[in-house]
Amino acid sequence: MSQASGRVRDAVFERKDGICSVQAALKPTTWGTLATLPKDCRPSETLVFNLMTQDASMPASVEVNANGVVKWVEGSSDSWLSLSGLVFPALSPGWPIELSNGWSNAAAPYAGATYTLVGSLCFVEGRIVSGSTWGVLAQLSADCRPTKTLAFNLNVEGSATSQIEVHINGEVVYSAGPQVGWVSLSGIVFATATHAQKSLDLADGWVATSGGDFGVPTYSLTHGYCLVEGRVDGTLVSGGGTLATLPVECWPMRKLIFSKAHGTTTMEVDVSEFGEISYSTDSDSGAATVSLSGIMFSAPSDGLRLLPAVTPWTASIGGQWGEGVFVMKNGFCMVNARPQGGSFTSLTIIANLPEGCRPTKRLTFNLNHHDYTHSVDVTPDGSVVWMAGTGKYTWVSLTGITFAPGDLGRITLPLLNGWSAYGLEYGIPEVTKRNGICSVEGRLTGSSWSNLAQLPEDCTPSKRLIFNMNNLEQTSRVDVRDDGVIKWVAGGNSYNWISLAGMIIVPDESNAVPLELQNNWVHYGSSYGTATYVLVDGICVIQGMVKNGAKGTVVAVLPAECRPRERLTFNMNLKQSVARVDVLTSGSIRFQASGSWTTTWLSLSGIHFPI
Repeated sequence: MSQASGRVRDAVFERKDGICSVQAALKPTTWGTLATLPKDCRPSETLVFNLMTQDASMPASVEVNANGVVKWVEGSSDSWLSLSGLVFPALSPGWPIELSNGWSNAAAPYAGATYTLVGSLCFVEGRIVSGSTWGVLAQLSADCRPTKTLAFNLNVEGSATSQIEVHINGEVVYSAGPQVGWVSLSGIVFATATHAQKSLDLADGWVATSGGDFGVPTYSLTHGYCLVEGRVDGTLVSGGGTLATLPVECWPMRKLIFSKAHGTTTMEVDVSEFGEISYSTDSDSGAATVSLSGIMFSAPSDGLRLLPAVTPWTASIGGQWGEGVFVMKNGFCMVNARPQGGSFTSLTIIANLPEGCRPTKRLTFNLNHHDYTHSVDVTPDGSVVWMAGTGKYTWVSLTGITFAPGDLGRITLPLLNGWSAYGLEYGIPEVTKRNGICSVEGRLTGSSWSNLAQLPEDCTPSKRLIFNMNNLEQTSRVDVRDDGVIKWVAGGNSYNWISLAGMIIVPDESNAVPLELQNNWVHYGSSYGTATYVLVDGICVIQGMVKNGAKGTVVAVLPAECRPRERLTFNMNLKQSVARVDVLTSGSIRFQASGSWTTTWLSLSGIHFPI
């Protein structure tokens, strides 16, 4: 998206199934032309939207022209402007709408009143000129009617705002606000069927508006977009509060700011990165009705969501480390984050994972802290809990936290040599195979530090792999042989338990590709075979061991098809010690740092990430 002025956050547009949306908050240095959309993301004629500015009492009138220019026309020019709510079907003109009571279409270049169906979504657009009476403005056809009465906050002449309702019988009705020369219908969008609608989880005493055909507030996820509909009654608190919460599949990747109807006035309604729908007000208080209709945004198509860090921890640190995220991919929950700023005190909660991305039991992961290892637990309620380790730096890498939520494909891991399940909230050790990837999870207890467990045949690797497993503040070398035996070899054994969480294996390497090694690094060979990468439905997995290189060098470079979005830090094994290995967006695999290094080799098994 080209942009003609300054900005406070990245301006993002998306086109999915013929629907274009813009999600951005700008801080223009000049007010006028703001941005230009690409050719495949433009309306057929000029549309006018009612968008939020810092001055909630005077939203902005923003036009999107057929040439893609996004232009502020009038209204508040105070500090910032949100483009959230700018959503429309691209290119193709819609079907004409029957206007009522003397209302007529505006002259070119403005779009006349039309509707467009995209699956079960109906978009209403166009600018209409006032007729003989203010009441029923238009009549929608039978295939474009909402499932309940909805109220929208729309732009009218003079950059004012009027509340327009769409009834279940298809009538488009003026409800409140200035009665001036014209009304823009752009911004009206709703579901025409109930099959995708789910009840919205309301908060802080807010309830569905009773009476009439207002129904219950809902959200739906369709065509990759999240749509909120309905209105709520409750009590406003000066400063703001929470209206509702969205489930994780409807979390945006950035805070979005919308202009919504609050009685006869306008109110700022935000959707946070963590799905919280909240209002902001400096002065209003008392009983109120707020319409949420028109909140529509693109759900991240790659499944990435920001990791909800717990203050004072910060997951999104920017730069090469980017934004700390989690993702559900191929049936696995994966965390890629390098939070900083918190306390290394046992039982400190770093972050909270939402429902749908939580383990079935408490898991202990072995994670990197430069040249030290840290023990971090993930609990069934989603808490990411720091447990132990030397806290020398301000950060800890959570990359390497991967597990399988739910019970699909999960089987009990057979244990050997007197090892048994640790029990309690750590449950029993298990292995889960989904979409060609095996994940070993669980903590086991015992005292015979040799063979620990036996993998099933369909999760047995084709070569011997070395993993870095946790024994509280110590790291342990645990091998997985090509006969499926999981064996402790060296490192931490001061406690009577060991965790196997984070052991990710792709047993079928028929599509694996040898790493192109650099800087004197060579494949280890023998039973450890060749170090490879394999791409499994959007997850890049590296397996194997290399030798004869030096710390501080690039070990290999991954091809473009197998590179992360941000720089990632992994905790790799050096027998009884740890290695920090970073994977850069350039594909470089860099041996960054280590504890005591007494071997000639470096294991890369355990490196895996979404692409």
